[in-house]
Amino acid sequence: MRYFTPGPEMNLCGHATMATVYALKTRGFLEDKTTITIEIKAGVFLIHIQTNEQNELSITMKQATSQFKAFAGSIDNLAYSLGISKEDIREDLPIAYGNTGIWTLLIPFQKLETFKRMQPNNKLFPSILKEMPKASL
Repeated sequence: MRYFTPGPEMNLCGHATMATVYALKTRGFLEDKTTITIEIKAGVFLIHIQTNEQNELSITMKQATSQFKAFAGSIDNLAYSLGISKEDIREDLPIAYGNTGIWTLLIPFQKLETFKRMQPNNKLFPSILKEMPKASL
């Protein structure tokens, strides 16, 4: 499988993978399969498919072992790029890149309502994510 955005091709998209497996299974292309592997840019992944007594599907994917790297950029610039203030970001928790197939910057916020106020400027992200300019947030 391959995943494309308006910008670069992505190594992994878990949601699209689950949706594809669901579509293949419900349309009869996977018949009695309970385990399959898929090959994507991020590697080969194992997927389990189970159907319960109510004929409901459960699809799980074994992802790569998680990795983490510290964010060394400017928190002021990061907050600005998200359209929030520096005070919206928790200081007691780390801002870090996480990866189970694709690098994503994990940002701890003070309150859930911060998401409602955010007005991200995606064009600024590559200059702020100096360690990993193609990471998502």
